[in-house]
Amino acid sequence: MYIIIVTIFILFTLLFLNTIRYRKRKSAFIETIPFEISEEIVQKLKEAVSIKTITHSLYSENDLDHFRKFKLFIEKSYPLVYQNLESQSLNDYSYFIKWPGADPDQNPVLFIAHFDVVPVVEENWSTDPFGAEVKKGYLWGRGTLDTKNTLTAILESAEQLLKEGYVPERTVYMAFGGDEETQGTEGAGKISSYFKEQGIEFDWLLDEGGVVAENSFSMVKCPMALIGISEKGYVNLRISCKGQSGHSSMPPRHTAAGHIARAVSIIENHPFKTVITPTIKSFLFAITPYVSFPIAMVMANQRVFSPLIRFLLRRSPQSAALIGTTQAVTILSSGNKENVLPSEGEAIVNFRILPGETVASVLKRIEYLLRNEEVRVEIFQKNDANDPIEESSIEEDGYKLIDSVIQGVFPQSATIPYMMTGATDSKHYREVCRNIYRFAPMSLKSEEISLIHSADERISIENYRKAIEFYKTLFSNI
Repeated sequence: MYIIIVTIFILFTLLFLNTIRYRKRKSAFIETIPFEISEEIVQKLKEAVSIKTITHSLYSENDLDHFRKFKLFIEKSYPLVYQNLESQSLNDYSYFIKWPGADPDQNPVLFIAHFDVVPVVEENWSTDPFGAEVKKGYLWGRGTLDTKNTLTAILESAEQLLKEGYVPERTVYMAFGGDEETQGTEGAGKISSYFKEQGIEFDWLLDEGGVVAENSFSMVKCPMALIGISEKGYVNLRISCKGQSGHSSMPPRHTAAGHIARAVSIIENHPFKTVITPTIKSFLFAITPYVSFPIAMVMANQRVFSPLIRFLLRRSPQSAALIGTTQAVTILSSGNKENVLPSEGEAIVNFRILPGETVASVLKRIEYLLRNEEVRVEIFQKNDANDPIEESSIEEDGYKLIDSVIQGVFPQSATIPYMMTGATDSKHYREVCRNIYRFAPMSLKSEEISLIHSADERISIENYRKAIEFYKTLFSNI
């Protein structure tokens, strides 16, 4: 009995001391460059938002006149960038700029954004989605959050620094794609291929991604500045079946619709196993200083409490998505008349792939699950499929610099690494850049985050001011 008590006491002491170690807050901060926004600067964002650079899955449906108009907008609105830096366009969906640094021996860094937007359902909006109207301190319009705001803030920051005669220590590239909302192949895909052909490799890059989330995680009382350091992969699988058409009064044991329904049931009843990836470990360690001590003890001692952590994360779809490959049946189709046997059936299943899995391993798994079913499994729209992007280091100078600037611009926030469950253009750059970070400098409540890709998308003028302040400070310290 004595030995058991001593053992428990020693174990508790070790857990306690380890928790204390992780409770120490490590973030430094860089003094920001004061910046006051003007009506002229807001007007540029308004003009950017008013250009209807809508992309569709079928590229033939895109109105390229708007995409060309957007490039002209960049050249007109940021004359010092256009006149003093090197710019190039590979097609209507790509535009990139080189800002030569004082030390050409250092690897360059890359800032990326996209200028295309998703379609709108105008009747759901309170204002014209391309009217770029300012109301009560907010600019309304499609693309104000995703992501013409970061694109123009990057350019505005460069314009302001060029006006002051600033030259970065290392070379900076700015790359803007016009089809991120579809495949990204003609924008970021073509630009990254060009960089690879030219032998250009980047020390790190910054893309859209996490934001300063004000109330998204109930256990953490302060705003969380979420930097994406990894990204899930993506694939859609088509499950299809051929059946014998005929009158429904003389049906076979299973119709094509029945076979598809059975296949869907098997898939949904066999979810992927949960895994606490290195990104999630980093996430949990990072929030340890900002939660109550009992919760901190669990987060700081993950090996001991791994089953409990998995149980807690599985309790909501949002957190469960961080520890497993997700599968969602999104489209079902079979038959066209209530008394006619369907001649075929089909289901589309969307998978968001956890690092450690691949498109090939997901396909192999589903084929195995459905090996005894009379269905065919294949990748749907192969151009859309991509493997996950593995974790980038939080110990590298790029991450630490971004963290320090965040702490200067958003001093009440906690910088937290996390995994992107959606896809970004950054996936195209994995062959020219090892460390990929994803953060959009704006502070949003959960209800504001939900406006991305939704009706009444809008950004506060103060958030846009902070975005320019963020990029200007970041450029000044590269």
